[in-house]
Amino acid sequence: MKVLVIHNALYYKSCPALEDDAKVKRAFQTLRTYMGNVSKNPDEEKFRKIRLTNQTFQDRAGSLKGGIEFVELCGFEKMEGEDVLVLTKVH
Repeated sequence: MKVLVIHNALYYKSCPALEDDAKVKRAFQTLRTYMGNVSKNPDEEKFRKIRLTNQTFQDRAGSLKGGIEFVELCGFEKMEGEDVLVLTKVH
């Protein structure tokens, strides 16, 4: 169920103009890479932080409607007073 919610956060929030499929596909690939890095290296802090000012993140996923919500649904939380999302709990 959570996977469907996460998918909808990224894909359907791109409506009504439905961002072109290539852009959505690239966003999913980028986000999969972020989550894969965390999964493979749960103790590495650099993989548990996403800077909202990171141009690559913004270009590929963060600027897409639902992109940040997707990351938050995966467990990342915005740090108060900072432009960074952090995953504090790795399961």
